Amino acid sequence: MRRAIRSFTRDCTGSLTVEFVALTPMLFVALIFAIDFGRTLWAYDTVVRDMRAAVRYLSRASGDCSTNRTEAENFAKTGLTSGGTAHFPWNNGTPTFSYISTNFTTAQYNVAGTIITMTASVPVTILASGFQTFFNKYTTGTITAPTLSVSYQARCIGN
Repeated sequence: MRRAIRSFTRDCTGSLTVEFVALTPMLFVALIFAIDFGRTLWAYDTVVRDMRAAVRYLSRASGDCSTNRTEAENFAKTGLTSGGTAHFPWNNGTPTFSYISTNFTTAQYNVAGTIITMTASVPVTILASGFQTFFNKYTTGTITAPTLSVSYQARCIGN
């Protein structure tokens, strides 16, 4: 009996299979994290660029920046002032927009005017839906969609 136990403990066959089975879930999770982090970074960059373009449009569309807000929102979501199909990440949920107008005087700058600050909050679905369903089914927690909040501002120039 001792000889059988000793030979079993010294036998190395199958050790690669055990290591593979132990490391595969960790590698799978690392791959999913890398993909989702990349999607989040892409979504954030897209929202920032779209907000910059929308605020620039709004700052030049009218003299006081209080009109054309719907067109600016459409411009951020679709790239067109008339609207259309929203692109990623704007199509994942219902984004909310807010505006703040700040007046400045000639004491601060050469010419008095207004600065418009436009903020968008965009919900982003990060994980692939199949993995999210699996996670919600087999764990006690749930994954909620994070919200990207981006602000951009520009001086109202008018046309």
